[in-house]
This record gives sequence, structure tokens and C-alpha cells, in this order.
Amino acid sequence: MKKKLITAISAIVLFGILIGIYVIAPSPDENVEPAPFIPPVAYDFLVGRSSYDVTSLAISRDDFHLQLLRMPANEWQTVGIYIRLDQNMVRAFNAELIKAVITHRILISDLAATAEYGLYPAHATITFTYNNGDADVIHIGYLTPDQNFYYVRVEGYDDYVFLMRRGLGERAFFGYDHFIDKTMAAVQPELVRHASLLRYGREPVLLMPNISPDETLLMPGMVMYEPVRGRDVSLMYFVEMVIAPAMHIQLGALVDLSIANPAAYGLDEPTMVISFDELVIGGIVGADGSLPTNRWQLNVGSRHNDSSFFYAHYEGIPHIFLIHEGFLQPFHNANFFLFINRFVSLIPIWLVDSITLETPDAHYEITMNHIIRGGVGDHEFRPDVNGELVQDAAFRWFYQHIAALAYEMLIDPYTPQDSPAVVITFHVNDDVPDGPIIRNSFYVIGDHFLAVIQESSAYGRDEYARFLVSRRNMDTMWRYFERLLAGELNR
Repeated sequence: MKKKLITAISAIVLFGILIGIYVIAPSPDENVEPAPFIPPVAYDFLVGRSSYDVTSLAISRDDFHLQLLRMPANEWQTVGIYIRLDQNMVRAFNAELIKAVITHRILISDLAATAEYGLYPAHATITFTYNNGDADVIHIGYLTPDQNFYYVRVEGYDDYVFLMRRGLGERAFFGYDHFIDKTMAAVQPELVRHASLLRYGREPVLLMPNISPDETLLMPGMVMYEPVRGRDVSLMYFVEMVIAPAMHIQLGALVDLSIANPAAYGLDEPTMVISFDELVIGGIVGADGSLPTNRWQLNVGSRHNDSSFFYAHYEGIPHIFLIHEGFLQPFHNANFFLFINRFVSLIPIWLVDSITLETPDAHYEITMNHIIRGGVGDHEFRPDVNGELVQDAAFRWFYQHIAALAYEMLIDPYTPQDSPAVVITFHVNDDVPDGPIIRNSFYVIGDHFLAVIQESSAYGRDEYARFLVSRRNMDTMWRYFERLLAGELNR
């Protein structure tokens, strides 16, 4: 009985509550604004647009403005300033933003109400202009609390604030650096005809085209012009020590769009200059017979704020960048002695017409008497020494020891004061009066070495001695010469 009484009282109380709600609640006929409904759908304001419809793209912020125009063939260029644009970057930027999906609209009362979302004023604005004259303007504000979206406002939809995915919204805050093409041209080592490495406080290293000893033929490879002229360069080692490291250099952050004030970055007097002149295959030969070339050049200025970066300017890009010192270390360490051909005079025997060997006490004239002048296997000659014939096979064996004389080490510039101990002169194309020569004078340095001064018709005379050869190798050459004269090398 008691349980039934409780149930009845509960029913009466519940009925009373329902009556109260009905009396207090407003009538559906009253003019009350319902709460805004936020449908969980995406808003594509650029629907139907293609990246090819865009003729102009602009990004604006308080301290930044960049306008890009699309030219024929989908190439882009800047307006008002020059930037060497990364075309692929700009195309991707345009294509991704034109497909931007904006979601989750929030109803606002007026424009001023967007201030709490960073949209009054906006932090950034992106403007698309189309080939029919229409435009879409998107304003970017704050990040959402979860850091996954940006608040945005789209002109023409002023009653709402929307959300844009963070990865897309961040593009509105890109700087010039993101749009610049920092690609440095690749160099084909076999086509390099001139090269230079200039370093502050160090000797310049200059390389130039190689020519044959008779100055009639442009040979493969290069020879050194500075600091020591006329030495053959080993292309393999030059590529390893200079060209390959240069091809790995990467330009860092943009510092200045303009190169109008190089002194501000130490580029009026660079601390380092690396350059190559590369032959243009199929290019037009100049009126003076010069071969067309493209220049690759990097100028390195002063250090940036005591950091590990230097200011740099690559000649193909009219901007100034930072470059990490790690990329420059190989060039600071580069020693020209390591990439020259170490042989004093490595001349093919068929190019030589005569050789003069001189000491203070002796003079020998070796005449080649060529019968068939050709390359390896096609060369025939009848050599004589002071008019006395020697066996050609024996002479070839001796000639290897002249060719084997090699630089052992590099020394500081040295001017010999005494007379040479040995002079070896190669005469090339002897039928021409005062024909080309390569003359090597050897001066005694201590008990074990000889300093070398070279003189050639093509490159003149060394100003200083810079290299040493071993006296042991020179003594070996003379021993084989004596054996040649004695017929002990005959085969």
C-alpha cells in the first residue's frame, strides 16, 4: 500500500513539472532568432576554378608584398621587383591554394567582431585574379587553439569566419626566399677551359686552355697560369678537389634581393672567388676565333655576424644569400700542387725533334731524326748523340728516365743565385727557326734536392723556383744516359 502511494505522488509531481515547462516556454509564434546552425561541410569558394584561370597572384602583409603574373607557357614573373623565380614552386603554390578547402564557418555580427580571430586587420591576404577579371580575396588571421587551422575571412562572405588547414594557410606567410630559384648550374669538367680560385691572403690559382708545345693545337684539359705557369693540370684531381665540391654548394637563406650594395656584405673585395668557363657546344665562334663559353662564378664575402655562414653571390642569380662555411672548406684546403701533373716535362717522344743536355762540364745534342712521326706504335726515328747514332729502342728506354723526373714537393718562392747544375732543353718542330722550346734548369738545394726553373715558348720563364726534384732521380737519369752511350741499353 505504501509503495503505491509513493508511485502516485511521483506521477503527480512529474505532471506538475511538465505543466510548468509548457506555461513558461515561449510560444512558437513569438519572434525569437534561432541559434546558428553550423553544418559539418566544406566550403570551396574557388569551385570551378583552375590554376590556369589565375592570371595574377598576390600576397600582402604589413611588411611584405609580392605580386606574380602568369605569362604564356605557364611561366611566372614578378611585378615591381625582380626575383629569379622557382617556376615549379610558384606553379605548385598556385595549384594548391586554388584548390583550398575552407571549413567550419562561424557566424559573426560585424567586421569588427573578426578582431578576436586576427582578421581585423588581417595578418595576411592572398588575392587571386582570373582571366575574366574576377577576383577572390582571402584574409588570414590567427591559428586556432589546437594549432591545426587558421581563421580566415573571404571577401563576399562577410558574415562568417572560416577555417583553413594550417599547411595551406602558412603559405600566406612565405617570404621571397620561398619563391627564389637557388639552382646553380652544373658544370661538365671536360668542357671547362678556364678556371680560377681566388682566396684572400693566398696565391691565386688560374687555369687556362692547354696547347701543344708547338702552339698549333688546342689540347684536352688545362694548364696552370698562376701561380706557376705552364704546368699541366690533372683533370681527375682538379675535378675531385675543386669542381666536385663546387657542384655540391647550396645557397642558404636570402639576405638581400639586390646586389647594388656589395660593400655591405664584403663582396666588393671578396674573400673567395670560384669560377669556371665552360665551352658551349654548338655555340657561335667569335669574330676573333674565340670559342663561346658560359661562366660559373661564386663570390664569397664577409662572415655573417660571427656565425658559421658567409655572405655569397652566385653570378647567375642577382640576389645575396648566406652560405655555410662547410661548403667552402674544400677550397680553403685546396693546394694547387696536389692537382698539377707532377712530371717536369712529360712530352710525347714523337713531338720532340731534339734535346740538349748541359752541365758546367759537358754539352750533349740529341737529334731524333724522325722517319715516321706518329703516335704510339707508329713512330720511327734514328736518334744520335753529338752525331753518333744510338739504338732507337735503347734511346726510348733512356727517354723514360727523362720523362720520369718529377716534382717531389712545393717550396716557397725561391730565386736561385748560382748557375744551374743541369739544363735540359726540349726542341719542338726544329725546322722552324727559333722553334718552340721547353727548358728546365735545375739548381742544387742541399744534398738531396734540385730546384726547377722552367722556361717555355708558350708560357715564358718562371719568375721563381717553386718545385723540388730528387737528386737521386737525376743521378739515375745520368746513369742511364752513360749506359746509352756505352751501348749497354741496346736490345
